[in-house]
Amino acid sequence: MARLGLSVSPGFALLAAALYYIGGGAALAAFLTAALAHELGHMAAIYAVGAHIRRVRVTAAGPVIEYGGALTERQEAGVVAAGPAAGLLFAAGCFLTHAAYFQYAGCVAVLASAFNLLPVYPMDGGRLALYLLRLGMPERAAEITLRALGTGRRDGGGDRGRLPRHGRRRALDGGARKFSRSAVRRVLANCADLR
Repeated sequence: MARLGLSVSPGFALLAAALYYIGGGAALAAFLTAALAHELGHMAAIYAVGAHIRRVRVTAAGPVIEYGGALTERQEAGVVAAGPAAGLLFAAGCFLTHAAYFQYAGCVAVLASAFNLLPVYPMDGGRLALYLLRLGMPERAAEITLRALGTGRRDGGGDRGRLPRHGRRRALDGGARKFSRSAVRRVLANCADLR
């Protein structure tokens, strides 16, 4: 079995420290638990379709799982969808318990999954939207449609600003999981009664 490469960026440490400062240890633990459930969903799906994980990078924008293997576009969409699905299943399990921490973690998991399903590339929702658009139209038309919705990349990355084609780069990008301090406070305040 190949060795899994894991790296954690200093930006993630700053994000964790900020979350601890804003919401305390329970908020940090709930966020990390919900994120772990989400990423384990992606990993389970990667192995289920016969691919292998090359590297996991944990950044301030979220975890990035780089994987390889000959996957169809449908299998890649399944891998992308598995993360939010696992997060929602985790939340459902949390809501079945009567422990305040798990109720709080379930609330965080639902919010994180809903945020991650927004149709903004490169988050899971944007990747799923691109897959669904490609089912009904040519690839270039799907890219233009996604951009017209305001969710496509405009950063002129290595692929000259185009959205990645099937098989070009297999990385699940945690996306822009950056919340402002006030947004995090509002989310935690809404869940505070569950603590």
